[in-house]
Amino acid sequence: MSLRIPKGGAYAAFVSSSVVKRLLERFYDTLAKHPEFQRLKALPHGSKVIAELALASLGSLLDANITETSAFRKFCKEILNDAPSELSRRMLTEASVIAKESAQHGESLTVTFMKLMRDIDDAGSEIANAIRSRRAQNRARRERK
Repeated sequence: MSLRIPKGGAYAAFVSSSVVKRLLERFYDTLAKHPEFQRLKALPHGSKVIAELALASLGSLLDANITETSAFRKFCKEILNDAPSELSRRMLTEASVIAKESAQHGESLTVTFMKLMRDIDDAGSEIANAIRSRRAQNRARRERK
């Protein structure tokens, strides 16, 4: 097996995107302090998990649809693939702190898991209620016309 050395453009794209991703840490930290981001962090844990899944799905869509036909596109793709996990990590940081505190207070992993499942179920119910409400509003609007 021989070691493959990347071509100049691919090498430059990877190295420069690694540096830019490190520099973007400050931007992500600043973004995490924004009031709208703080509202996200204040959501129940289940809702934050759903938001994390949405970010990961967005990342997957970007990954599937951005072709690496040039070094610049590879550079952009590397950065865009990193953003969802960085934002999710900052959004869920407090959740991991809560889990650690629960463990320190003797709360079993099963109880913590059950609370997480309850939060996810609550978030799902909130979303379903919002969808039902929106459909009812649309129906009423159509009937008025």
